[in-house]
Amino acid sequence: MNTPELTLTTPADLLAALPHLLGFVPTDDLVALMLGPAGHHDDRTVAMRSAIRCPLTIDREAAERFPRACGLDADHFPSAILAAVCGRGRDEHARMLLHTVRAALHRCGIVVHRTLMTHSVTAPGHWLDLDTGHTGTTTAYIDSAATALGVMQGRVIAASRDHIQREFTTTDPAPAVDAAAQDIVALADATVIDLQEAITRNSPPTTDLAMRAALVVTAHVGWRDALLRLAAGRELVAGRLWTQIAAPHRGRARAELLTMAAFAYYCGEDTVRAGIALTHAAAAARDDDSAPPRLAVMLDTALRAGMAPSKICHLIVTEPTAPRQKPHI
Repeated sequence: MNTPELTLTTPADLLAALPHLLGFVPTDDLVALMLGPAGHHDDRTVAMRSAIRCPLTIDREAAERFPRACGLDADHFPSAILAAVCGRGRDEHARMLLHTVRAALHRCGIVVHRTLMTHSVTAPGHWLDLDTGHTGTTTAYIDSAATALGVMQGRVIAASRDHIQREFTTTDPAPAVDAAAQDIVALADATVIDLQEAITRNSPPTTDLAMRAALVVTAHVGWRDALLRLAAGRELVAGRLWTQIAAPHRGRARAELLTMAAFAYYCGEDTVRAGIALTHAAAAARDDDSAPPRLAVMLDTALRAGMAPSKICHLIVTEPTAPRQKPHI
């Protein structure tokens, strides 16, 4: 199996890469690595298109519904690798869930190449292939090539999925601003400069920048699209910045800002945070009795279909599209 920057050839490599692929350390989790068609250069190499996690606390009925609940089909995901990371007391339940999910995927025409188990990815141990009975040793994820690559890319591996969820917690509401009273063109120019500096320095936004960025993003779709290109080359940093900018906002503004975060995370191949950002964006839109941003709907559709992040990156605007006149707001 490979990703755009990694080739994983052994069970030990694959299990040690799970935190890198998920963005957090799996513990008592079942992970389904959904694969695309074989590469045209090497029929033995298949690309990972999506990593899906579910807790080992689910029951047999939920496991049987796994493909349908996740929108999986053989056209988009012809094959998969299943892995369970579980404490020793959960071995039997984990085996049952792996076998049940495997059977459910097969009924959908999805071939499961391997079904693996290990007790931990944080310390050296052993893996077991449930299909063949083969075993081997594992390495701690912090010693893996995948984690080293993630450090170079600026990725943050959270201790758990709950820790990632906390990154999207709201803060005290931002004070109201009279958008109509602003010189929006001058405001946009200054905001672009400050956003670029924050991304370059990997620094959190000031309260003033968070307010200005929200005004610019919601004032005109052209400015929003122009700001998307700021993520190019620093996608993960930009995703964190937009998440922090969204924290004090509510309603439509929060939905738009989290869509910016989702776009950056998707382009940076952090599809877990992209998906969480889109979930919160949809909730913010509902709170405002409005529809989700069209870009959010498009990203959600692409994410569910397992579209490669490289294709999403082509949507980053390469030429300024922002209006030079003050729009009606």
